[in-house]
Amino acid sequence: MKLYSENNELYTVLNKLGDLVLLNVLFVVSCIPVITIGAALTSMYSVTNKMVQQENIKIFSDYKNAFIKNFKQATLIWIFILVAIFILIADIQILGVFQNSILLGLILGVILLLFMITSYIFPLIACFYNTTFMYIKNALILACLNIVKTLVILVVNVLPFLVLFTDGILAQFGYFIYLLIGFSATSLLVMTLLAKVFRKYVNKEMQEKEN
Repeated sequence: MKLYSENNELYTVLNKLGDLVLLNVLFVVSCIPVITIGAALTSMYSVTNKMVQQENIKIFSDYKNAFIKNFKQATLIWIFILVAIFILIADIQILGVFQNSILLGLILGVILLLFMITSYIFPLIACFYNTTFMYIKNALILACLNIVKTLVILVVNVLPFLVLFTDGILAQFGYFIYLLIGFSATSLLVMTLLAKVFRKYVNKEMQEKEN
């Protein structure tokens, strides 16, 4: 078997890793303005969805096209999420002063629900056409109906934030991995988990998006 033959397993693995590294770089660069994180997430999920579906992909052009196509809607939703998070954090700080544990628990529950919706909504934008309201509604429904997968997705999505609270060699290794391939690899895992979920619940309210 030739070393560089496309049928060679090593070639296939290295090619996939190269795609993930390039995708990761595009995502990180696209997130620098912060306000574009929603569009960047959607574009990354769009590309990794094609990987899961084993479609022919061109990382740069597919990412760019998805970014442009979904920019407005994904950005509006991302801004809404950011505003909601800031308000909820402010409420937690206020309630912490008054030591109201009941309301504090309710707000933490709302934050968890918001994270659940966020974990589904950008993959949904990447894969389907819909209104903003229906994206939010479907994200909430799917997150609740598939709670086990939702918890797994929440854990893998939270890992980058946990790296921020570590130090020393572990932190440096974590930063290196996520800047190199971590975000795109996480996206691929999430889309692999969601592929069957989306196929199961596709209906007239969720029209598949062709990129």
